[in-house]
Amino acid sequence: MKKLTKQQLLFCEEYVINGYKGSDAYSKAYASETSTAGENQNMCRVEAWRMLRNERILDEIKRIEGTYKAISLEKGVDKKYIIDNLKMGMEATNKLGDPDYTARNNATNTWAKLTGEFEAEKKHIVIDDESELTKDPSKMTKEEIKEKHITNNDILSWVGGGIVGSTFSMTSRGFIYKRLSK
Repeated sequence: MKKLTKQQLLFCEEYVINGYKGSDAYSKAYASETSTAGENQNMCRVEAWRMLRNERILDEIKRIEGTYKAISLEKGVDKKYIIDNLKMGMEATNKLGDPDYTARNNATNTWAKLTGEFEAEKKHIVIDDESELTKDPSKMTKEEIKEKHITNNDILSWVGGGIVGSTFSMTSRGFIYKRLSK
């Protein structure tokens, strides 16, 4: 297997250090060779996206994350420590003793992400009767859509004929279609 270049290794390290911001990591890793790398944010974004599709890059990022986790645990930073600090952040006050709403909000958002409270709302649909699926919602008039109470998510999820006995799981990023075995 071909080894990663110095720039690719630096990209992986920067990607983990800076909180998984690909374009910033690419800019820092390749700025010395390409004078425009730091200047052209769009190019950095595209190249970072391309690099993050490379299995060797992804493996190195996982290895680096594992190293950081091991060091953190060695220094006493574990889940309990993190939760304790988030709790302190949720109760933070400024120098005057007033609530520090910025710190509290950041701690609350971090906690919610870690615990899955911000997961996309899901809608589970099982279709047993195809009679209501005779017309593609994206081709309906505004009046028909209003009359049938069809939402944008319903229009996105419409697949057409042959879906009886199927299940759809809707998320904010789209839907998951799974044919049920009969």
